[in-house]
Amino acid sequence: MKTFSPPGNRQNERGFMIIALLAILALLLIYTTANIQTLNLLDREIKAVEKKQIQRLKNSETQSFRLEPVKPQSATSFFNYDRLCRTCSFSSSNSA
Repeated sequence: MKTFSPPGNRQNERGFMIIALLAILALLLIYTTANIQTLNLLDREIKAVEKKQIQRLKNSETQSFRLEPVKPQSATSFFNYDRLCRTCSFSSSNSA
């Protein structure tokens, strides 16, 4: 036995399907818009961090490559150090 559905019932089903599809489409658009805004914010933050890092690296490069002249050690300073060590209280003659 077949059941008979009135023709108005199918129109109601089609109307509900269209409303459901529009609701799903609206949710997808909201989701996509939120993701695009988040990506734009992240892009701005990455650019700000990149600028800070570039500035920090420029500052560290200028500080790390500053070379100061080295004073050559003369023979007299070496001998003065040797003489100073002999006169200190920790010489080998005191420990024996």
